[in-house]
Amino acid sequence: MQDRPEIEAVLEMESINSTPRIHTGKSSSTDAEDGVSLTWKDLRVTVVNGKNGRPILHGLTGFARPGELLAIMGPSGCGKSALLNALAGWILDPHTRKAGDILINGHKQTMAYGTSAYVTQDEALIHTLTVTEAVYYSAQLQLPDTISRSEKKQRAETTIREMGQQDAMNTRFFASNGFPCPTLQNPSDHFLKTIKKDFDKDIKEGFVNEIPTEEVINILVNSYKSSDIFQHAQTEIAQICKQHSRAVEKEKRHVTFFTQCHVLTRRSFINMYRDPGYYRWRLAVYIALALTLAVLFNNLGLSYGSIQARGALLLFVTAILTFMTIGGFPSFVEEMKVFERERLNGHYGIIAFVLANTISAIPFLIVISLIPGTICYYIPGLQKGFQHFFFSISTLFASMMLIESLMMVVASLVPKFLT
Repeated sequence: MQDRPEIEAVLEMESINSTPRIHTGKSSSTDAEDGVSLTWKDLRVTVVNGKNGRPILHGLTGFARPGELLAIMGPSGCGKSALLNALAGWILDPHTRKAGDILINGHKQTMAYGTSAYVTQDEALIHTLTVTEAVYYSAQLQLPDTISRSEKKQRAETTIREMGQQDAMNTRFFASNGFPCPTLQNPSDHFLKTIKKDFDKDIKEGFVNEIPTEEVINILVNSYKSSDIFQHAQTEIAQICKQHSRAVEKEKRHVTFFTQCHVLTRRSFINMYRDPGYYRWRLAVYIALALTLAVLFNNLGLSYGSIQARGALLLFVTAILTFMTIGGFPSFVEEMKVFERERLNGHYGIIAFVLANTISAIPFLIVISLIPGTICYYIPGLQKGFQHFFFSISTLFASMMLIESLMMVVASLVPKFLT
């Protein structure tokens, strides 16, 4: 995953200095006092495999000031996402080790909920929800209960209207070290080809003065460590740590557990209703199979031989309706992706998700148990009486709930299956 991650620091510091900083006295001071500064020193991330460890991040150092935009650039696989995950506290793999200091306003503490947000490049969304619904449900899970529903909806609509993005780049650092961007060449492509080992073939054909990529990376890293940019970063980090004397208070802005369950239940119910792969297709298949079994075991009668036929019928009904729960596996895996992302962002916990998902699934499981179960109960002529029928449907529903729960357990253990 990592060729030489030190180059990331070079690109990082280049982006910091791409635009001159403007100090306007009172405004800058106010931003520094009220904002949150983030610094990291000698940050290292290593994947442990047995006795051996494979480094992903090698001693990165940097800072981010309030009111500024920091761009971290680099080729694919250089560790950009690993750095952001480490800063956001998303290193949850038991085989991954993180070392170094991550300071907020000069204090070692975790990101406070409500003061930071992390949007990844592969954001997971529930595809059955509209844009408005997705943003609105997210607002209900994140904004406190002191805000009314109408205001939350208004904020969601405002967010949708104001979405946008900006781009910026600078090429001075590479040019000063003997790797200028050629005329009519895209600077981004030039940077990537300069430090990415996958483009060694281009180098052999005359790119970058035929210097091997490893040597290019070493030149840039050593140049950065001896440059004024590196010294400036060290000075800035020291000033940030001295400037902020107070730690960032963790705001208790979480919605209540009841609100979390209510919102998640509504969202999950809508997803299950709109996604045909969750229950609708399964219900159609169950009805077709139930009619087939009902015809095959029609009018069993009360003879001695009907005992074995009744047992076979009940076995087929239970086996088919429970084992075909795997049909909803892909849909639940997609929902698990959204859950993992939102849980890491602190929107809600595991209990709220499990409880909401279970409650929203109950109506669908009742329908799936009732309709096919009724067909397979009365047409073959099983035991008369509502109590016997109710017991049969209840047993089938309990079996469906059990298998559905086991399917969710398996999906949580192998979340990337079928993806």
